[in-house]
Formats: sequence, C-alpha cells, structure tokens
Amino acid sequence: MVWRALSAGVDDPRWREPAAAVFYGVTSTALAFINKAVLSSYDFNLPFLIMTLQMVLTVSSLWVLTRWGVVSLPPYTLAAGWSFKWPSLFCAMHGVLSLYALSGLNIPMYGTLKRCTPLVNLLLSVVLLKKGVPSCLLTSSILLITAGCIIAAVGDLAYDAYAYTLGMMSVLAQGLYQSLVQYHAEQQKMSSSRILQLNSYNTLWPMVFFSVVVGEPRQALNSPHWR
Repeated sequence: MVWRALSAGVDDPRWREPAAAVFYGVTSTALAFINKAVLSSYDFNLPFLIMTLQMVLTVSSLWVLTRWGVVSLPPYTLAAGWSFKWPSLFCAMHGVLSLYALSGLNIPMYGTLKRCTPLVNLLLSVVLLKKGVPSCLLTSSILLITAGCIIAAVGDLAYDAYAYTLGMMSVLAQGLYQSLVQYHAEQQKMSSSRILQLNSYNTLWPMVFFSVVVGEPRQALNSPHWR
C-alpha cells in the first residue's frame, strides 16, 4: 500500500491518508520497541535526556528541511511559542510519563494501555472542544476497546501499579495534547509541520533543564555500556 501511494504521488488523495496511517502504525510500533530496548537492555532509563535528544534531532531535521525547501516554516518566535504553551506542556508530559511507564511495562501491555487514549479523546472532544456526542456505534466500539484493556491489565501477571499509574497519566496527557492540537489547528489553521516545530522548540529547553537537575547527563556518561 505504501509503495502504491509513493508511485501514485503524494498529491493523490486516494493513497495519502492510507499511507499516512500505515506509516504512523509502523513508526509508533518501532519506536516502542526502540525505546524499550534503550530503557531496559542498555539500562538507559533517562527519560528527560532521551526527550532532549529527540527534540534536538527534531529541531535540526526541521531546520535542514526548511533550508532545502522541502517544508516551508516561519521562524520560531517566543510569541508563537507562548501561544502554543499548553499543547507543548502536555506533549512533554506525555513523552516523559510514557518513557517512565514503558520502563516498568512489557511492550504488549504498554500498547494495550495506550488503546485507552480514544476514550479520553472522545470525552475531551465533548467537554473541551464542545463537539457533539459521537454516534452510539463509535461510542460502543471505544468502550469495548477500553474494556478489553482493563481485562488485559487485570490478567497481567507482572502487574506494576506504579508503571500502570504513570501509563494512565500519559494517556490522559496524550488525550489533552491531541485535543488542544486539534483546537489550535482549527482556530489558527496550523500545519502539522508548524505544530511539530512549536512543540520541539517549546519542550527542548525544559527537557534540558530537568535533565541537568536530576543528573541524567552524568549518569549517561558513567554508563558501563560506553566501555
């Protein structure tokens, strides 16, 4: 499907959305495995530092793509960043809490827990975005998925209450982030590239600050895996 989308061209609306969905599914799954390997196999349980490195990579990539003319983005300003502060706050919370939760959960249970996000989005769309109540079919489908997540969590033999608590907090933060992004995208007509730019700049320096405060760079340099 992805190959056909590329062959048809990125401007073909028939394949753009399916290709984006497949790409998102592949990258999100791969990222969970990569993060789990970094956190557990390499004993690099340093969420703030990991987020810092991810934001540095994102900012650098956007700068290069802008210079090459691949994307068109206005310069980052403090005023623009401040207007997007709440989505960035919950984006940062989601990233850090997810990494902390992933360190105590196996990947299948982590993925199952993240399936609770649609329920949070459904509730926030009605309460926060003032949208209409979804159809009974959609609501029942989301409730069924959430019930399956609860049943799976109850049957988890390696149940870690602390990790599950952080995981649920990350789900709430993700739902708030996505709802606020939707609001800003509708009100200010922001592109996904602009949203990514504001998020990466807004969260970079707070991540650097907290990483230094808790001593993560020193822990990283003292890691036995460097030797």
